[in-house]
Amino acid sequence: MNGEKKRARLDQRRAPIHEALENFRQMRVVPFDVPGHKRGRGNPELTAFLGQQCVGVDVNSMKPLDNLCHPVSVIREAEELAADAFGAAHAFLMVGGTTSSVQSMVLTACKRGDEIILPRNVHRSVLNALVLCGAVPVYVNPEVDQRLGISLGMKQVRPNPWELVAEKYPEGTVLEGVIKNITEFGMFIGIEDGIDGLIHVSDISWTKKVRHPNELYKVGDTVQAKVLTVDQENEKFTLGVKQLVDDPWGHVPDTYPVGCTVKGVVTNITDFGLFVEVEEGIEGLVHVSELSGKKVKTPAEIYKEGQEIQAKVIHVSAEERRLGLSIKQIKDEEERRKPKEFHSGPQEAGQSLGDLLKQKFEESENSENS
Repeated sequence: MNGEKKRARLDQRRAPIHEALENFRQMRVVPFDVPGHKRGRGNPELTAFLGQQCVGVDVNSMKPLDNLCHPVSVIREAEELAADAFGAAHAFLMVGGTTSSVQSMVLTACKRGDEIILPRNVHRSVLNALVLCGAVPVYVNPEVDQRLGISLGMKQVRPNPWELVAEKYPEGTVLEGVIKNITEFGMFIGIEDGIDGLIHVSDISWTKKVRHPNELYKVGDTVQAKVLTVDQENEKFTLGVKQLVDDPWGHVPDTYPVGCTVKGVVTNITDFGLFVEVEEGIEGLVHVSELSGKKVKTPAEIYKEGQEIQAKVIHVSAEERRLGLSIKQIKDEEERRKPKEFHSGPQEAGQSLGDLLKQKFEESENSENS
């Protein structure tokens, strides 16, 4: 007998609260609630907006309709139906708005470090509550309950677009997409419905120091990018803009081998040296120890930004993206050349300056006598 009663109560075609409200309305009980719940009387705008059928069953919590805080009849029956529908041990009905209800439920039941299973399309109120209580979300794609036909999201009634994404967009594919969101760590690009790709801030440019993507892009811009990785299992899609062109540092060791002399413009001055742009996007460093043979307190005493300088390449590495330069070695070589230029004329071994003057004097006398 008890089993038959329980099965009848858990008939999902029933709506116990609505049935109780309709029965209560038909009893034509006169409401004395203050200030509200008067079935629309005195508020024609609300009645016109919601409809008489809706406001006609607007009542306050009372014994014939159960109590929301301590349900024992129709509200409790509705909660049991909801728990059965979702396969839960218990279900609770709340008022005060969806957000406050969800947050109250999460904050009451969860504590810091708890792992909470959530559908991927969970409402943001749940995420807000998890931040407050410190619980950790574990995302799943729930399946449809075939008995009730309940789905926790539209993803469960449509094919999963990630199942074929690796075949449609293999690594190296060049595609276009619209920027949907920009954060400090990158940009999210809409690839197709349900699939977004991430362009990390470090994959925007080979040479420019991009601190935030909004320096170059805005939401709604169409960008072209190359597919870097596709992780179907974790639903991650990474793209790169800079990978559309070759890394300019690849040619630097051939263009600027160790020992060659380069010209460049000082772009930045620090306490430890000068940054010199030798071509667009390629900078080398003249360390403070390579500025002069004399002690230099700070490079700003000698150089200024925008000044053109000449330096010698002393280190180059495409992998480390480093180009080491030296101004001191250029000056040292110039100093070593000066004595050679002074003694560059023909001179016999052992001749002194007096011998040379005497020889010149005798040559001039001979030319006069002749």
